[in-house]
Parts: sequence; structure tokens; C-alpha cells
Amino acid sequence: MAYDGVIKGLSFDAGALYEGTYTTSGNNFEGMVDAWEIGGSWFALFSLDGEIDEDSGLEADFEPIEGAGGTGSLSVERASDSDRNLTWTLVSGTYGYEIDGHLFQFTISVDGSLEGGDSIDCSIEGEVDIPEENLNIMELTAETTGTSCLEEGTYSGLATLQDDAGADVFTFAASGPDSIYVDALPRR
Repeated sequence: MAYDGVIKGLSFDAGALYEGTYTTSGNNFEGMVDAWEIGGSWFALFSLDGEIDEDSGLEADFEPIEGAGGTGSLSVERASDSDRNLTWTLVSGTYGYEIDGHLFQFTISVDGSLEGGDSIDCSIEGEVDIPEENLNIMELTAETTGTSCLEEGTYSGLATLQDDAGADVFTFAASGPDSIYVDALPRR
């Protein structure tokens, strides 16, 4: 996901989560992203240099500036639902899932406030913002507190509302000072 100079992503092939910033000039962009192992720690800082096609997506070359990692290229396709018009009526609701009796969920109110947590002792409070009409992107900030949180702290990130066979799924990538999280929560 990328919006307003912020980029957050996930690559199962590389086993990595990415977060960083970018700038654009015409159809060209450049940026820097930190890379984290999925479920692990930071391993590299990469520079990005590429081109954007508003209809199809972006292509970029990357190389490590610091840490471990190799050079390469990436291609990101524009999501088919990226022009979905988000409204508070559409976004508000409860999202979550349960795994092995462990519940994780949160509720987004029509004013953009976010509240939730897990069924043990991790609370989440924050805000969601819809920055533009006709663009399926949201900005979010949240604070996690409690003994069962993977890490307490303040997180910021990007989110989309995907339509998965008629069921809305809130997909987000949010990062804090020492970690980044990506998750997809179906509407409950």
C-alpha cells in the first residue's frame, strides 16, 4: 500500500514486511524502505527507484543501503478495487477473527474512532481517517496496551477495505518504533 509519501508492504516470496517513504516527480518515484523478517526483526534499509503507471501500478529497482539484502526489482499491480469509494457508513463496523479460542477484533465507529483488542489482555484504541473520496485507502493510528500485546506502543499505517466474495475485509499495515504488523480482518 502506498499513499501520500508513505509505503507499507508485504512479500511472502521474500518473507519480509516493508515500510518507508517515497517522493514522486511525474511518473518517476524514489524512496527508502526498512525491511523486517515476517515475525522477526529488522534486517535492511533499501533504496527504491522506479516508475509509476496510474492505470497498472509500479515497477522499481531496489538495492540495500544498510544491513543484509540483495539488489533486485519489483512489480506491483494496482488493485482492482483501488477506486472503491469509502464512506463512514461502509467502513464502520466490527472486524475480527478467532484462532484456537483466541479472539482478536476491533470496532470502527462512524466518527473514525477505533476500539478493540484481544480476548486476553491487549487493548487497542485509535483513529481511522478516509483522506480522499473514490480511493480505497485509509490512514490509521493506534495505541496498544496490555500484557498480551506483542508489543505495546503507538502504531501508524495504511489500510484498505477489500471485498472478498461479498464480505468486507479490513486489511492494514501499521508500524511502530520496533515492529510492523500486517493483518486482514473480516467483518463480523
